Amino acid sequence: MRQITAVVLVAVIFMSHIGVTFAAGLGGELAPRSLLISDASVSGGSITSGPGSGVNVTYRVLVRAASTHTLKGMALDFCGGASSPVIGDSCTAPTGFSVGASPTLDSSDFEYRSITYTGIGAGWSASSANSNRTVLLENATGISLSDGDYITFAITGVVNPSAVGSFYGRLHTYTDENAPASYTPTNPGTYQDGGSFALSTTATVTINARVQEALTFCVSASTLGGNCSNATAPSIVLGHGGTSVLEPDSVDTASIFSLVSTNAASGVAIFFRNSNSCGGLSANNGSSCPIPPVNSGAGTPGPISAGTAAFGVRCSDGTGTTGAVDCDANYYDAGNPTYYGMDSTTVGSNTTTVYGDLIASSSSVVGNIENEYEFAATTSNVTPAGTYSANLAMIATGTF
Repeated sequence: MRQITAVVLVAVIFMSHIGVTFAAGLGGELAPRSLLISDASVSGGSITSGPGSGVNVTYRVLVRAASTHTLKGMALDFCGGASSPVIGDSCTAPTGFSVGASPTLDSSDFEYRSITYTGIGAGWSASSANSNRTVLLENATGISLSDGDYITFAITGVVNPSAVGSFYGRLHTYTDENAPASYTPTNPGTYQDGGSFALSTTATVTINARVQEALTFCVSASTLGGNCSNATAPSIVLGHGGTSVLEPDSVDTASIFSLVSTNAASGVAIFFRNSNSCGGLSANNGSSCPIPPVNSGAGTPGPISAGTAAFGVRCSDGTGTTGAVDCDANYYDAGNPTYYGMDSTTVGSNTTTVYGDLIASSSSVVGNIENEYEFAATTSNVTPAGTYSANLAMIATGTF
């Protein structure tokens, strides 16, 4: 049996506010501040794309300005190993980390925890430094900020550190667009506002699950109400009167019902097979059928008229919870709802062949779909007396 494996990847990011030393800052500490990342998984593992891979990650900075000024430059640095988040301390690149040789900037607005952060807008050039560890942003025109303004920007395409653990971000803002080019971690220059972020990479949580191929099919002499446990033995008697006999003055009918559910992606096919090689009702195990298949056993449905011996079945499209099981044209004629079929002549595929004849099918998964099959028969004035029967095997086949 084929097994299906589903993988769910969960990444967790921890963020906190870290104290900052402002040896050369003109403004103050950016607070509150957050650095959101779209995937906290380590890079370089067996998962190479999407959540859990640690690659092509988006890093979004969310800060509140600590002073009124015209913002023209920023330096966003990342430190790992034994580095600290404190501005002015030495900084070592986190192993495996990269913002890319040409960082891609997203300067759109963003809402986080009921606060709308205004994007820094157009006109910014983005570059990287320190072996692609540091993002430098410059804008000769700049944007005017007031103390308390909430602003945001994001860098896309980042590669996370390759080991689980903490690492840090440091952000410096400048009123001089040329200042970021001179940035070093121990000598960040004369910056306006600043702040640090603590981040953590995690191992990816992998969840495996198996879903087996499934097919439930049952046949009943009475309606099933969506549950095969309600099935009754599908043995029916065609006839009328106290002794339930067929007579040439009427057409007698009786129904059976099927219920099917399957997770087969391409649907289910329902076939039925007549035990009588002659295709009709027989009193001698199929050696002859004095009550022959309707329409001479043709592959199209036709009428059953009282007094003309015939046996056939009419299918009704299914109803139920999920999907649809529709009747085959051999056993359903929308324009002639009293037509019946009993194909015994189509080469290779009829009710007397090895796998029987298709009577109904679906094109996708179905859940608790119930179909009705109405059998009908009548006799002629010369139909020999006897007990007539046919055993019909109902077969459901899923295409997975």
